[in-house]
Amino acid sequence: FARVNIDSIRKQITLPSGMALDLSGLAKGYLLDHTGAALAFTDTQSAMLSHGGSSWLALGKTDANLHRIVIRHPGDPSQISHCFVLTSGFGFGSAATNGRTLNVAGVLHSHVIDPLTAQSAPLNRAAYVIAPSAALADMLDTALCLMPIAEGLALVETLSGVAVMIWDGQQFHRSQR
Repeated sequence: FARVNIDSIRKQITLPSGMALDLSGLAKGYLLDHTGAALAFTDTQSAMLSHGGSSWLALGKTDANLHRIVIRHPGDPSQISHCFVLTSGFGFGSAATNGRTLNVAGVLHSHVIDPLTAQSAPLNRAAYVIAPSAALADMLDTALCLMPIAEGLALVETLSGVAVMIWDGQQFHRSQR
């Protein structure tokens, strides 16, 4: 990130040649929250907003059919591992480190890059987050794919209204909520 030049006066960001900055780990949820606020659904209406199939926001009256989230098993996508109804006003985010891969010299790497080490995440992690906003869910799902599982679960327990499920390649780990 030290190579990213942010000019606040010109309101311009400059990146080195060949470098890209991907904010999708937060931007999709942020856009859903702002779209949902602009739509101002009443408690007699229902809507489910989605962006990219990995970020969701439930609006209006909770509707068991409309607000249903189906999670495919990260170890076997042909199987459904979980299904639940997202409560209105909450966001849901999912991230999988093998969702998009980059082939570098014949070796697959995750598109999720750890900003502390500049290394790609292991290809066997996935995280599913319910939070009071789609932006928070979107941000946490990516971060939880990078954090040690015990640290991630401990962090989540400090956040009001947040529930998570993390896949480590072998099993699911769940927060208390």
